[in-house]
Amino acid sequence: LEFLSAFKEAFKAAFTEQNIKSGFRATGLVPYEPQSVLSHLNLHLRTPTPPIVEIESDNWTSKTPQTIRELDFQIEHIKNRVIRHQNSSPTSINDALSRLAKGAQVMMHSAILLKAEVKALQAANEQKKRRERKRPYGGGK
Repeated sequence: LEFLSAFKEAFKAAFTEQNIKSGFRATGLVPYEPQSVLSHLNLHLRTPTPPIVEIESDNWTSKTPQTIRELDFQIEHIKNRVIRHQNSSPTSINDALSRLAKGAQVMMHSAILLKAEVKALQAANEQKKRRERKRPYGGGK
């Protein structure tokens, strides 16, 4: 409460009609003097630089895809890069293709290993079923 009463007194002392008018006068706003205002501004006229057109794929870094979604994205990216390629170095495209191929190889190896694992599990299940069929009920006594 002490602060509010002190603030109110300071506000009344600072924001007098005379102070407000002199502030507008000093800036050249009242009376209206645009040249006075403009002369105080530090402006340098220049031709604006054209906006940078960012192509999202140019910010993309080639890496080995780990998922189908990443693989699909990389395929589209490479297709677009090939379409836009004009007399520039093919190094980035070749790098992206190498990463894509590596990702495809990793996925193929994983698929082969998973198929072998499934086949082994199916064989183990089949053997277990055969053993259960041979075993007589009641413990064999």
